[in-house]
Amino acid sequence: MAIQKPYNINLSGGIVIPAEEAFTITWSVSGAIQTSYALEIRKNSDSALVYSVAKTSSYSNNCLLPPGTVPNGDEYKITITVWDEADNSATSDSEIFQTSSRPTVTLSPLVTVTNPSCCFFAAYSQPENIPLRHWSAYLYNSSQNLLSQTGLQALLPIEYLVCNLQSEQTYYIEFQVTSEKGLVNTTGKIAFDVRYTTPKLSTGLVGANHDNAAMRLIWNAIQIIGLGENYSYSDDEKVDLTGGKVWFDTGFNVEKNFTLKLWLESVTNQFINITPAASIIASASPPADTSALWLEDINRTTPTTLGLVQGNSAPLIDNLWLVAGTTSGVQLGVSIDYLAPAAYNVVWVTMEADIDSIELLKLNGSNGTISLRYFNGAFHLYRENTLVDSVLASGNAYYLYIRQIDDTLSLGA
Repeated sequence: MAIQKPYNINLSGGIVIPAEEAFTITWSVSGAIQTSYALEIRKNSDSALVYSVAKTSSYSNNCLLPPGTVPNGDEYKITITVWDEADNSATSDSEIFQTSSRPTVTLSPLVTVTNPSCCFFAAYSQPENIPLRHWSAYLYNSSQNLLSQTGLQALLPIEYLVCNLQSEQTYYIEFQVTSEKGLVNTTGKIAFDVRYTTPKLSTGLVGANHDNAAMRLIWNAIQIIGLGENYSYSDDEKVDLTGGKVWFDTGFNVEKNFTLKLWLESVTNQFINITPAASIIASASPPADTSALWLEDINRTTPTTLGLVQGNSAPLIDNLWLVAGTTSGVQLGVSIDYLAPAAYNVVWVTMEADIDSIELLKLNGSNGTISLRYFNGAFHLYRENTLVDSVLASGNAYYLYIRQIDDTLSLGA
Protein backbone atom coordinates (compact mmCIF):
# COMPACT_ATOMS: atom_id res chain seq x y z
CA MET A 1 0.00 0.00 0.00
CA ALA A 2 1.40 3.40 -1.03
CA ILE A 3 1.65 6.26 1.39
CA GLN A 4 -1.29 8.71 1.40
CA LYS A 5 -1.10 12.52 1.46
CA PRO A 6 -0.65 14.08 4.94
CA TYR A 7 -3.74 15.40 6.72
CA ASN A 8 -4.74 16.91 10.05
CA ILE A 9 -2.00 19.54 9.83
CA ASN A 10 -1.74 21.61 13.06
CA LEU A 11 0.45 24.43 14.26
CA SER A 12 1.19 24.82 17.96
CA GLY A 13 -0.54 27.99 19.12
CA GLY A 14 -3.37 27.82 16.56
CA ILE A 15 -3.86 29.54 13.23
CA VAL A 16 -2.21 32.80 14.35
CA ILE A 17 1.48 32.44 15.19
CA PRO A 18 3.86 34.99 16.76
CA ALA A 19 6.74 34.77 14.26
CA GLU A 20 9.26 35.80 16.93
CA GLU A 21 8.56 32.51 18.75
CA ALA A 22 9.44 28.95 17.74
CA PHE A 23 6.47 26.78 16.74
CA THR A 24 5.83 23.14 15.87
CA ILE A 25 3.98 21.72 12.86
CA THR A 26 2.38 18.28 13.23
CA TRP A 27 0.54 16.08 10.74
CA SER A 28 -0.90 12.62 10.27
CA VAL A 29 -0.28 10.04 7.52
CA SER A 30 -1.98 6.83 6.47
CA GLY A 31 -1.12 3.95 4.19
CA ALA A 32 2.57 3.05 4.13
CA ILE A 33 4.93 4.16 6.91
CA GLN A 34 6.52 7.57 6.44
CA THR A 35 10.32 7.49 6.11
CA SER A 36 10.99 11.11 5.01
CA TYR A 37 9.30 14.48 4.82
CA ALA A 38 9.75 18.00 3.40
CA LEU A 39 7.74 21.18 3.78
CA GLU A 40 7.25 24.53 2.08
CA ILE A 41 5.81 27.80 3.40
CA ARG A 42 4.59 30.32 0.80
CA LYS A 43 2.81 33.67 0.99
CA ASN A 44 -0.87 33.09 0.42
CA SER A 45 -1.26 36.24 -1.68
CA ASP A 46 1.24 35.38 -4.47
CA SER A 47 2.60 31.91 -3.58
CA ALA A 48 6.14 33.29 -3.19
CA LEU A 49 8.33 30.79 -1.31
CA VAL A 50 9.46 32.19 2.06
CA TYR A 51 10.72 29.08 3.87
CA SER A 52 11.34 25.40 3.14
CA VAL A 53 12.71 22.24 4.74
CA ALA A 54 14.44 19.91 2.27
CA LYS A 55 13.70 16.19 2.18
CA THR A 56 14.62 14.88 5.63
CA SER A 57 14.81 11.24 6.70
CA SER A 58 12.48 10.85 9.67
CA TYR A 59 9.64 8.71 10.97
CA SER A 60 8.44 11.65 13.09
CA ASN A 61 5.25 13.45 12.07
CA ASN A 62 6.32 16.86 13.38
CA CYS A 63 8.81 19.60 12.66
CA LEU A 64 10.04 22.39 14.97
CA LEU A 65 10.51 25.72 13.19
CA PRO A 66 12.85 28.31 14.75
CA PRO A 67 11.89 31.90 15.68
CA GLY A 68 11.83 34.28 12.72
CA THR A 69 11.03 31.55 10.19
CA VAL A 70 8.59 33.93 8.49
CA PRO A 71 7.87 37.65 9.05
CA ASN A 72 5.00 38.89 11.19
CA GLY A 73 1.87 40.51 9.79
CA ASP A 74 1.04 38.32 6.80
CA GLU A 75 -0.90 35.20 5.75
CA TYR A 76 0.87 32.02 4.62
CA LYS A 77 0.11 28.50 3.36
CA ILE A 78 2.07 25.41 4.22
CA THR A 79 2.32 22.10 2.34
CA ILE A 80 3.97 18.90 3.53
CA THR A 81 5.37 16.14 1.32
CA VAL A 82 6.07 12.66 2.71
CA TRP A 83 7.85 9.57 1.31
CA ASP A 84 7.61 5.87 2.17
CA GLU A 85 10.39 3.26 2.07
CA ALA A 86 9.66 2.60 -1.62
CA ASP A 87 10.26 6.33 -2.28
CA ASN A 88 6.61 6.90 -3.15
CA SER A 89 5.61 10.46 -2.26
CA ALA A 90 2.40 12.32 -1.47
CA THR A 91 1.81 16.07 -0.89
CA SER A 92 -0.79 17.54 1.46
CA ASP A 93 -3.38 20.18 0.71
CA SER A 94 -2.37 23.70 1.73
CA GLU A 95 -2.99 24.74 5.33
CA ILE A 96 -3.50 28.50 5.87
CA PHE A 97 -2.11 30.36 8.88
CA GLN A 98 -1.26 33.95 9.87
CA THR A 99 1.54 35.60 11.80
CA SER A 100 1.23 38.48 14.24
CA SER A 101 3.34 39.97 17.01
CA ARG A 102 2.09 39.55 20.53
CA PRO A 103 0.55 42.70 21.99
CA THR A 104 2.32 44.59 24.74
CA VAL A 105 0.74 45.87 27.96
CA THR A 106 2.72 48.37 30.02
CA LEU A 107 1.83 49.29 33.59
CA SER A 108 2.35 52.88 34.70
CA PRO A 109 5.28 53.19 37.15
CA LEU A 110 4.33 52.08 40.65
CA VAL A 111 5.07 53.97 43.84
CA THR A 112 4.11 53.25 47.43
CA VAL A 113 0.33 53.59 47.74
CA THR A 114 -0.60 56.02 50.51
CA ASN A 115 -4.39 55.48 50.55
CA PRO A 116 -6.75 52.54 51.11
CA SER A 117 -7.63 52.77 47.40
CA CYS A 118 -5.64 53.25 44.22
CA CYS A 119 -6.39 53.35 40.50
CA PHE A 120 -3.84 51.51 38.34
CA PHE A 121 -3.36 52.35 34.66
CA ALA A 122 -1.89 50.35 31.78
CA ALA A 123 -1.26 50.99 28.06
CA TYR A 124 -1.81 48.63 25.08
CA SER A 125 0.35 48.51 21.94
CA GLN A 126 0.91 46.12 19.03
CA PRO A 127 3.59 46.50 16.29
CA GLU A 128 1.21 45.79 13.39
CA ASN A 129 -1.48 48.05 14.92
CA ILE A 130 -3.82 45.12 15.57
CA PRO A 131 -6.64 46.49 17.80
CA LEU A 132 -7.33 45.33 21.34
CA ARG A 133 -10.00 42.65 21.75
CA HIS A 134 -10.25 42.74 25.54
CA TRP A 135 -8.27 43.19 28.74
CA SER A 136 -8.47 42.14 32.37
CA ALA A 137 -6.74 43.02 35.64
CA TYR A 138 -5.98 41.00 38.76
CA LEU A 139 -5.08 41.85 42.35
CA TYR A 140 -3.10 39.40 44.52
CA ASN A 141 -2.08 39.41 48.18
CA SER A 142 1.49 39.05 49.44
CA SER A 143 1.27 35.27 48.93
CA GLN A 144 0.18 35.90 45.32
CA ASN A 145 -3.28 34.49 45.98
CA LEU A 146 -5.97 36.11 43.86
CA LEU A 147 -8.07 38.70 45.75
CA SER A 148 -10.10 40.34 42.98
CA GLN A 149 -10.31 40.74 39.21
CA THR A 150 -12.13 42.84 36.62
CA GLY A 151 -13.38 40.14 34.26
CA LEU A 152 -12.97 40.71 30.51
CA GLN A 153 -13.26 44.39 29.54
CA ALA A 154 -13.55 45.56 25.92
CA LEU A 155 -13.47 49.33 26.42
CA LEU A 156 -10.54 51.69 26.95
CA PRO A 157 -8.94 53.10 29.02
CA ILE A 158 -7.23 50.20 30.76
CA GLU A 159 -7.60 51.10 34.42
CA TYR A 160 -8.44 49.21 37.60
CA LEU A 161 -9.61 50.86 40.83
CA VAL A 162 -8.88 48.69 43.87
CA CYS A 163 -10.25 49.52 47.33
CA ASN A 164 -9.84 48.39 50.94
CA LEU A 165 -6.07 48.03 50.69
CA GLN A 166 -4.52 47.45 54.11
CA SER A 167 -1.60 49.53 55.31
CA GLU A 168 1.80 47.88 55.88
CA GLN A 169 0.97 45.19 53.31
CA THR A 170 2.47 44.13 49.97
CA TYR A 171 0.20 43.35 47.02
CA TYR A 172 0.64 42.31 43.40
CA ILE A 173 -1.14 43.78 40.37
CA GLU A 174 -1.34 42.19 36.90
CA PHE A 175 -2.85 43.35 33.60
CA GLN A 176 -3.53 40.98 30.71
CA VAL A 177 -4.44 41.96 27.12
CA THR A 178 -5.67 40.03 24.08
CA SER A 179 -5.38 41.34 20.51
CA GLU A 180 -8.05 40.95 17.82
CA LYS A 181 -5.89 38.11 16.46
CA GLY A 182 -6.33 36.27 19.75
CA LEU A 183 -2.74 36.61 20.98
CA VAL A 184 -2.30 37.25 24.71
CA ASN A 185 0.32 39.03 26.80
CA THR A 186 0.62 40.12 30.41
CA THR A 187 2.56 42.48 32.64
CA GLY A 188 3.22 39.64 35.02
CA LYS A 189 2.59 40.05 38.74
CA ILE A 190 4.13 43.35 39.84
CA ALA A 191 4.54 44.05 43.56
CA PHE A 192 3.59 47.30 45.29
CA ASP A 193 3.51 48.40 48.93
CA VAL A 194 0.75 50.17 50.85
CA ARG A 195 1.65 52.62 53.61
CA TYR A 196 -0.78 55.10 55.14
CA THR A 197 -1.76 56.48 58.54
CA THR A 198 -5.13 55.49 59.98
CA PRO A 199 -6.98 57.08 62.90
CA LYS A 200 -7.18 55.08 66.10
CA LEU A 201 -10.46 53.22 66.60
CA SER A 202 -11.85 51.67 69.75
CA THR A 203 -11.65 47.88 69.64
CA GLY A 204 -14.20 46.80 72.27
CA LEU A 205 -16.70 47.91 74.88
CA VAL A 206 -14.83 49.00 77.98
CA GLY A 207 -16.33 50.33 81.23
CA ALA A 208 -14.32 52.32 83.74
CA ASN A 209 -15.08 54.28 86.93
CA HIS A 210 -14.93 58.05 86.54
CA ASP A 211 -15.06 61.03 88.90
CA ASN A 212 -18.15 61.57 91.06
CA ALA A 213 -19.31 57.95 90.81
CA ALA A 214 -19.75 58.21 87.06
CA MET A 215 -18.90 55.46 84.60
CA ARG A 216 -17.17 55.96 81.28
CA LEU A 217 -18.06 53.60 78.41
CA ILE A 218 -15.90 53.18 75.30
CA TRP A 219 -17.23 51.08 72.41
CA ASN A 220 -16.52 50.09 68.84
CA ALA A 221 -17.03 52.48 65.95
CA ILE A 222 -18.04 51.26 62.50
CA GLN A 223 -15.13 51.85 60.16
CA ILE A 224 -16.21 52.83 56.65
CA ILE A 225 -13.29 53.11 54.23
CA GLY A 226 -13.56 56.13 51.95
CA LEU A 227 -11.66 57.56 49.03
CA GLY A 228 -9.97 60.93 48.98
CA GLU A 229 -7.23 63.19 47.75
CA ASN A 230 -4.96 65.85 49.29
CA TYR A 231 -6.02 65.07 52.87
CA SER A 232 -4.14 64.28 56.10
CA TYR A 233 -4.91 63.13 59.64
CA SER A 234 -4.73 65.33 62.73
CA ASP A 235 -4.34 63.90 66.24
CA ASP A 236 -5.05 60.40 64.87
CA GLU A 237 -8.79 61.11 64.86
CA LYS A 238 -9.54 64.09 62.60
CA VAL A 239 -9.28 64.47 58.85
CA ASP A 240 -7.78 67.74 57.59
CA LEU A 241 -9.46 68.58 54.28
CA THR A 242 -7.79 71.91 53.70
CA GLY A 243 -7.28 71.87 49.93
CA GLY A 244 -8.59 68.29 49.72
CA LYS A 245 -11.71 66.15 49.86
CA VAL A 246 -13.01 62.69 50.81
CA TRP A 247 -16.01 60.65 49.67
CA PHE A 248 -17.66 57.34 50.59
CA ASP A 249 -19.18 55.06 47.94
CA THR A 250 -19.25 51.69 49.69
CA GLY A 251 -19.45 50.27 53.20
CA PHE A 252 -22.81 51.74 54.27
CA ASN A 253 -25.45 49.34 55.50
CA VAL A 254 -28.44 51.46 56.48
CA GLU A 255 -31.04 49.27 58.21
CA LYS A 256 -33.78 50.28 60.64
CA ASN A 257 -32.58 53.13 62.89
CA PHE A 258 -29.31 54.60 61.70
CA THR A 259 -27.40 57.66 62.92
CA LEU A 260 -24.47 59.25 61.13
CA LYS A 261 -22.75 62.30 62.64
CA LEU A 262 -20.06 64.54 61.18
CA TRP A 263 -18.07 67.06 63.21
CA LEU A 264 -16.80 70.04 61.25
CA GLU A 265 -14.30 72.58 62.50
CA SER A 266 -13.27 76.01 61.12
CA VAL A 267 -16.06 76.14 58.55
CA THR A 268 -16.47 79.70 57.27
CA ASN A 269 -19.44 81.23 55.49
CA GLN A 270 -19.25 81.15 51.70
CA PHE A 271 -21.13 83.22 49.16
CA ILE A 272 -22.40 82.83 45.61
CA ASN A 273 -20.70 85.37 43.38
CA ILE A 274 -22.73 85.67 40.16
CA THR A 275 -23.73 89.04 38.75
CA PRO A 276 -26.42 89.85 36.17
CA ALA A 277 -23.72 91.04 33.76
CA ALA A 278 -21.62 87.87 34.15
CA SER A 279 -20.67 86.06 30.96
CA ILE A 280 -20.88 82.31 30.30
CA ILE A 281 -17.44 80.96 29.42
CA ALA A 282 -16.49 77.56 27.97
CA SER A 283 -12.84 76.59 28.45
CA ALA A 284 -10.55 73.80 29.59
CA SER A 285 -9.60 75.63 32.80
CA PRO A 286 -11.40 77.97 35.23
CA PRO A 287 -11.51 81.63 34.21
CA ALA A 288 -9.76 84.20 36.38
CA ASP A 289 -13.12 85.90 36.88
CA THR A 290 -14.85 83.71 39.47
CA SER A 291 -18.16 85.48 38.88
CA ALA A 292 -18.50 83.88 35.44
CA LEU A 293 -20.66 80.87 34.66
CA TRP A 294 -18.04 78.32 33.59
CA LEU A 295 -18.61 75.35 31.24
CA GLU A 296 -15.65 73.01 31.53
CA ASP A 297 -14.70 71.77 28.04
CA ILE A 298 -11.31 70.03 27.79
CA ASN A 299 -11.19 70.68 24.03
CA ARG A 300 -11.27 74.49 24.39
CA THR A 301 -7.77 75.79 25.12
CA THR A 302 -8.97 79.30 24.31
CA PRO A 303 -11.94 80.49 26.43
CA THR A 304 -15.12 81.04 24.40
CA THR A 305 -17.97 83.28 25.55
CA LEU A 306 -21.36 81.61 25.08
CA GLY A 307 -24.88 82.96 24.92
CA LEU A 308 -27.80 81.25 26.64
CA VAL A 309 -30.60 79.85 24.45
CA GLN A 310 -33.79 77.96 25.25
CA GLY A 311 -35.29 75.70 22.59
CA ASN A 312 -36.06 72.12 21.53
CA SER A 313 -33.12 71.85 19.08
CA ALA A 314 -29.45 72.81 19.23
CA PRO A 315 -28.69 76.41 18.12
CA LEU A 316 -26.69 76.96 14.95
CA ILE A 317 -24.13 79.09 16.77
CA ASP A 318 -22.01 77.98 19.70
CA ASN A 319 -24.36 78.78 22.58
CA LEU A 320 -25.37 77.14 25.83
CA TRP A 321 -28.54 75.26 25.06
CA LEU A 322 -31.20 74.54 27.71
CA VAL A 323 -33.62 72.03 26.25
CA ALA A 324 -37.27 73.14 26.30
CA GLY A 325 -40.39 72.62 24.20
CA THR A 326 -40.26 75.85 22.22
CA THR A 327 -39.84 75.43 18.48
CA SER A 328 -37.43 78.32 17.96
CA GLY A 329 -34.54 79.29 20.22
CA VAL A 330 -35.13 82.10 22.70
CA GLN A 331 -32.28 84.24 24.00
CA LEU A 332 -32.31 84.29 27.80
CA GLY A 333 -31.37 86.97 30.26
CA VAL A 334 -30.09 86.76 33.84
CA SER A 335 -31.85 87.82 37.04
CA ILE A 336 -30.70 87.86 40.68
CA ASP A 337 -33.48 88.21 43.22
CA TYR A 338 -35.07 86.56 46.22
CA LEU A 339 -38.35 86.09 44.31
CA ALA A 340 -38.94 84.50 40.92
CA PRO A 341 -38.87 87.08 38.08
CA ALA A 342 -42.08 87.92 36.26
CA ALA A 343 -40.47 87.36 32.87
CA TYR A 344 -40.27 83.77 31.65
CA ASN A 345 -37.04 83.80 29.65
CA VAL A 346 -34.59 84.48 32.46
CA VAL A 347 -32.00 82.43 34.28
CA TRP A 348 -32.80 83.10 37.91
CA VAL A 349 -30.16 82.99 40.67
CA THR A 350 -31.83 83.26 44.06
CA MET A 351 -30.16 85.09 46.92
CA GLU A 352 -31.94 83.45 49.86
CA ALA A 353 -30.19 83.52 53.21
CA ASP A 354 -30.70 79.83 54.04
CA ILE A 355 -28.02 78.13 51.91
CA ASP A 356 -29.09 74.68 53.11
CA SER A 357 -32.25 74.72 51.01
CA ILE A 358 -31.89 77.40 48.34
CA GLU A 359 -32.47 77.03 44.63
CA LEU A 360 -29.22 78.38 43.23
CA LEU A 361 -30.09 78.47 39.54
CA LYS A 362 -33.50 78.30 37.93
CA LEU A 363 -34.78 78.59 34.35
CA ASN A 364 -38.36 79.82 34.68
CA GLY A 365 -40.11 79.08 31.37
CA SER A 366 -43.60 78.47 30.04
CA ASN A 367 -42.70 74.87 29.18
CA GLY A 368 -41.12 73.96 32.50
CA THR A 369 -38.31 74.79 34.89
CA ILE A 370 -34.72 73.68 35.26
CA SER A 371 -33.16 74.33 38.65
CA LEU A 372 -30.02 73.65 40.66
CA ARG A 373 -30.74 73.08 44.35
CA TYR A 374 -28.50 72.79 47.38
CA PHE A 375 -29.64 70.66 50.30
CA ASN A 376 -28.29 68.00 52.64
CA GLY A 377 -24.78 69.19 51.87
CA ALA A 378 -24.96 68.47 48.12
CA PHE A 379 -26.01 70.10 44.85
CA HIS A 380 -28.79 68.57 42.72
CA LEU A 381 -30.03 69.33 39.20
CA TYR A 382 -33.82 69.23 38.65
CA ARG A 383 -36.11 69.49 35.65
CA GLU A 384 -39.81 70.01 36.46
CA ASN A 385 -39.06 69.12 40.10
CA THR A 386 -37.60 65.77 39.00
CA LEU A 387 -33.95 64.92 39.61
CA VAL A 388 -31.96 64.68 36.34
CA ASP A 389 -28.32 64.06 35.44
CA SER A 390 -27.44 66.76 32.92
CA VAL A 391 -28.41 69.53 30.56
CA LEU A 392 -27.15 69.90 26.99
CA ALA A 393 -24.73 72.46 25.59
CA SER A 394 -24.03 72.52 21.83
CA GLY A 395 -25.06 68.88 21.53
CA ASN A 396 -22.86 67.59 24.37
CA ALA A 397 -23.76 66.68 27.95
CA TYR A 398 -22.53 69.03 30.68
CA TYR A 399 -22.99 68.70 34.42
CA LEU A 400 -23.88 71.67 36.59
CA TYR A 401 -21.88 71.93 39.77
CA ILE A 402 -20.47 74.42 42.24
CA ARG A 403 -16.71 74.89 42.12
CA GLN A 404 -14.86 76.35 45.11
CA ILE A 405 -12.07 78.77 44.17
CA ASP A 406 -10.27 80.13 47.24
CA ASP A 407 -13.08 81.57 49.39
CA THR A 408 -15.60 82.00 46.58
CA LEU A 409 -18.10 79.48 45.26
CA SER A 410 -18.71 79.91 41.53
CA LEU A 411 -21.24 78.11 39.39
CA GLY A 412 -19.86 75.86 36.68
CA ALA A 413 -21.28 73.26 34.30
